[in-house]
Amino acid sequence: MDEGRRSEWPRPWLTCAVTSSCAVTGGSGPRWPASSPIPANDSWSWTSIPLLEAGIARARGLITTIDSDANNVYVTLSARALNGGLFIVARANEEGSEAKLVQAGADRVVSPYSRAGRQIAELAVRPRVADFIDSALSHGELAFSMEEVEIARGGPLDGRTVGELRDDGIFALAIVRGDRDYEPNPAADRVLVAGENLIVSGSAETLRDLRGRA
Repeated sequence: MDEGRRSEWPRPWLTCAVTSSCAVTGGSGPRWPASSPIPANDSWSWTSIPLLEAGIARARGLITTIDSDANNVYVTLSARALNGGLFIVARANEEGSEAKLVQAGADRVVSPYSRAGRQIAELAVRPRVADFIDSALSHGELAFSMEEVEIARGGPLDGRTVGELRDDGIFALAIVRGDRDYEPNPAADRVLVAGENLIVSGSAETLRDLRGRA
């Protein structure tokens, strides 16, 4: 394999789903298609080989939504050992599994049942806000959208101000430093620094262009 060509491929996301398989979503180059499960033995014990074959070493992140918490923990442990910089989102099927998945290396853990409960409550109290945010994040028919962009060192956003982005039709909702240190409604003269993440809103077309340049 030409290493020069390999380095040019976009970094994909891997999805491990309830069908006991992993598929590549996003990116290009060799992949395991969703219709062709990664081999697993009879006890569905994951090894590093199928994850490596799926491209775990160059992946941006991994989503594991298997219907077994034990398997989700094992996938998370294996993936974290193979790629320390991976962003891992894991599903917790049973109460009490969230802590185990975090200890295994998951960056975010989602419990479908507790999340559904919160969403029902939000729809009851703030239905229009909940509908708007859901539509903006789903990249559906709305002409208006929301996006998260990392400020890359030397990139087109590094050193620019929030006010300059506003002039381009990009509205900064918050700047994120570290994991969950939010700076909401940053001032117009706030200078963007490499390594920060920017949560923005704007027209879908403008944000698509921003995502392509950032």
